[in-house]
Amino acid sequence: MASYANYSRKARAIARLIDSITWPVGIFRKKPRPGKIEKILLVRPDHLGDLLMNIDAMYSLKKTFPHSRIFLVTPDWNRPIAQKLEFIDEIIPINLKWYCFNREQHTPLIKLIKKIRVLRKIKIDLFIDFRGDFRVVLLFGFFSGSKIRRGFSNLGGRYLLNNHTVFNRKIHFMQQNFELIAPFTDSRYHYKIPVDKSDELKADELLLRYGLKPGSFVIIHPTVAGYWSLKSWPLNHFVEVAHHIISHHHLQIIICSGPAERETGNSLARSIPESINLSGRLTLSEFVALLRRTFFLISNDSAPMHLAVQIHTPLIAVFGPTNYRRSGPYPLNEHQIAIEGDSGLKRPLFGVQSLGKGYFPKPETVIGKIDELIKYLKNQK
Repeated sequence: MASYANYSRKARAIARLIDSITWPVGIFRKKPRPGKIEKILLVRPDHLGDLLMNIDAMYSLKKTFPHSRIFLVTPDWNRPIAQKLEFIDEIIPINLKWYCFNREQHTPLIKLIKKIRVLRKIKIDLFIDFRGDFRVVLLFGFFSGSKIRRGFSNLGGRYLLNNHTVFNRKIHFMQQNFELIAPFTDSRYHYKIPVDKSDELKADELLLRYGLKPGSFVIIHPTVAGYWSLKSWPLNHFVEVAHHIISHHHLQIIICSGPAERETGNSLARSIPESINLSGRLTLSEFVALLRRTFFLISNDSAPMHLAVQIHTPLIAVFGPTNYRRSGPYPLNEHQIAIEGDSGLKRPLFGVQSLGKGYFPKPETVIGKIDELIKYLKNQK
């Protein structure tokens, strides 16, 4: 089963140590009294892909408590998508130092303390830690004085919570999110990220410029940012797949990498002269608009994959060290496909073990799945 380093055996030992230190707090912990839930604090302080997997659970809470005011703590780098979540009443951007893997500027301590004081004045009725992090529970749950503090009991800090569940490593993260909100709602709603008209126009202008129609091209997003580059399928494999799509299916290839990974996208484009290279040229919102017009997307386990899931764009997702049963398209279906390498290999911990070739699928495996997807999509027309 795939695992992140912070869910490793070492991390669990640290969690037990934290609980042994904080257990006296549990003696004086008061059980939350039943009452109206009018102010909800949701915390997802890490990466865009993780926030995207949380959106449906967050939206389901808003649908259950339509008159509640919902606050979202998330980093600056998630703001372009967070601002599109119309059910969020206020975004509180905080860059926690231990999640700034790509050298982003972290929120200074004094500013962090000021924001926690503001939350304390708001008098939060329900705090939910979607991340599973003792530091998050302490800062935004305990220190904010939230009445109901909901999180995971086995990741450290259980005595700072007064409502918790077990973090289950055997189920998908999205399923885990719904189990986390289960005491408050059994409803499950899907939220489709809206796209601004200006972004729609930019996507249409791009297609017109290159003489393309919606559904006549395939987007390849070949990169994963910074620390997560271990999840990147080798570029030469993307090249082989792209040449197959062009020669056998006569579809145009558009390469899209983010601004920070522009050179990788440029390198791939040089190996596929027939392709259109938009690496680093689109905002995140414009990319979403283009994603709505593509025939399908090919990507690694990355934020673009989760964006495709969110807006129901057909998808081929290539997995290496991570396990698609936990962080892949959910639920899997005929038009959103995840492919991994040797399923007999235990997936490694990020930053702990080096990767072997077997973790990633071979190009011919991915090409076979692409052929199946194209056949399926054409039959649906």
